[in-house]
Amino acid sequence: MSYPYIPLDPDSTQIRTLTLEPSEVHDSKIRCSIGVVSLSDENAQYEALSYVWGASKGTTPITIDVHQFPVTRNLGTALRYLRKPYESRTLWVDAVCINQNDVPERNVQVRRMGEIYSRATGVLVWLGDRDTEVEQTMAKLQAPDALKDKRHDDFPEDIAKGIRKLLHKPWWHRVWTIQELILATANPLVGCGHTWLGWDRVERAILDYTTTMMDGKEGMIMDENSSWVTTSHDLNRHILLRRQWKEREHLDRRRATASEIVERTRGYQCTDRRDQVYGVRDLICDEEKAFFPRPDYERSVSQIYQEAMVAMFTSKKNLTFLIHAVQSGEDRDRTLPSWCADFSQRIWDMGTYGNINPFSSDDEEEEEAQKQKNLFYSHDPATASLKVKGSCLGNIIMARPLVPNEAWNQDGVLAAFTFQDEIALLPREETGKLWVFTHFVKEVLRMSAIAFKIWQSRFGADKAKQRLAEGEVWKVAFGGHLLFTIVDASCVRAGVEQVTGDDRPYEYWNVESFIRESCPWYTDTLKDMGMYQEGRGLSRNTTLRRALWETLLVMMQTNYDSWWSGTDSGYITRASRRVKENDVLCVIFGCRQPIILRPRDDGAHELVCLAESDEFHEDHYRTHLEETAEKELILK
Repeated sequence: MSYPYIPLDPDSTQIRTLTLEPSEVHDSKIRCSIGVVSLSDENAQYEALSYVWGASKGTTPITIDVHQFPVTRNLGTALRYLRKPYESRTLWVDAVCINQNDVPERNVQVRRMGEIYSRATGVLVWLGDRDTEVEQTMAKLQAPDALKDKRHDDFPEDIAKGIRKLLHKPWWHRVWTIQELILATANPLVGCGHTWLGWDRVERAILDYTTTMMDGKEGMIMDENSSWVTTSHDLNRHILLRRQWKEREHLDRRRATASEIVERTRGYQCTDRRDQVYGVRDLICDEEKAFFPRPDYERSVSQIYQEAMVAMFTSKKNLTFLIHAVQSGEDRDRTLPSWCADFSQRIWDMGTYGNINPFSSDDEEEEEAQKQKNLFYSHDPATASLKVKGSCLGNIIMARPLVPNEAWNQDGVLAAFTFQDEIALLPREETGKLWVFTHFVKEVLRMSAIAFKIWQSRFGADKAKQRLAEGEVWKVAFGGHLLFTIVDASCVRAGVEQVTGDDRPYEYWNVESFIRESCPWYTDTLKDMGMYQEGRGLSRNTTLRRALWETLLVMMQTNYDSWWSGTDSGYITRASRRVKENDVLCVIFGCRQPIILRPRDDGAHELVCLAESDEFHEDHYRTHLEETAEKELILK
């Protein structure tokens, strides 16, 4: 028998509260009562609980006003720890205070979640049942000078271990908890078992701890079990979001950036995929929030996600958010149209698309708006289609992997490659230990041949040869990443002294020169094809050469699953394995990145993947956009 909820007035600001009766015995039956308060009543007193529902199977009963009410075991455990021995405690708990079986009420109450947490007298962050390691760490952090004057190299290992374990609690993975934490007016209390600690101390400890996660390896968290954040930079952004939200100099700027809020929260967990949008809506300023779908659990995931995409286009006044729809792999949700992002999944594979910044500055957006005076898009919910304007720049006539699939073992590690201190002269034949490396270089050579043709036709043979010597094709193969950043990381990875001063490679001509010197067959081929021009002389610095060698190793590792493609118009791009022959390279007006589309039998197109190349994007945009016929494209 379900609890007999008395309906709330949907036109008022009423919410229910849960009063938890006291008990001196931890395991005694949980008894509660339901009350009603108004958010407009300044005297309303309640604490809002921020927690993880936990598995729906295996519920535990509590008593509410003499009625049995099943709750998840995680909530039942939380209520036992929250219960006071001698006085009652008034809480707001979503699973109980909202009639989850009444969809209209659920819609109204979820729309008030932001106000519920901001008006609460306190927010209680519940991490879970007793955990000796975590509780001991939290107890130590209660001391005012627990981390005073601690440098990253002498950060207490016992506290570091406890923080790592604390960060693996499910609470950190959930999308709703982000809003609940940020909107809390008072300093939230963080609890695990019987131990409680103010958020300000938890925040400070985690920020101090992040310096110990920098082991020189591109800021990677040195904990292989991490499942929700991968770098210290990401963790800092997550932890600092509440502070930035509260500070006036951040407030106006950050609340106006809906795309940043969504980018930060994509892929966090929620039981209902629609909550991926609903759960961050109150973090968006009122002006932008008006474009976003209001909580309505009678609508489908596809409908909500499409509407959220269109809201991004409207609020940003461009279509750059289309790149969020790109998903590598074949496990994309087929119920969503190809142009619609799956907000429940993490943003793209950062190894493939990490160099792209879809969140441009105000100046860049103003410049973009001037360029895109003919910006147009139209959403048809009935057909789940998006009509845009763009230009087709060529048909894909070649699509090849940068590194052959057979080079990888089951763990995604290069199986045919071994490190050598000295670079041997590589044979023309794909044999021996350096077969993978040879294949990689040959693919770049094929890319060079296609690039040379269009450069020769547009700029002349001498300029085309110069571009090859300057390493412009290697820039495409690297995905547009900053070379010196990769070199620095590669040095650390190999235990090589970092290259400094004039020898530090800022330009891709270093890679081209290194390959020409290390692989005579590469140079001979350029000469045989009439594409060779003497380049700059590579420094004799042995550390630089070792660093470039390691850099190429890293690039082969990160190019797992990456392909390159060539068009009948002579362009080359770096893309995902989803690209196929007969796909179309396009520029969509309002989107800052070229995109590869696939024609459908009904005349529409599917979005396949990004066409990644900064230099070629500039050529497309600045030179060919005006020369190429504008057309309407329908994306499905």
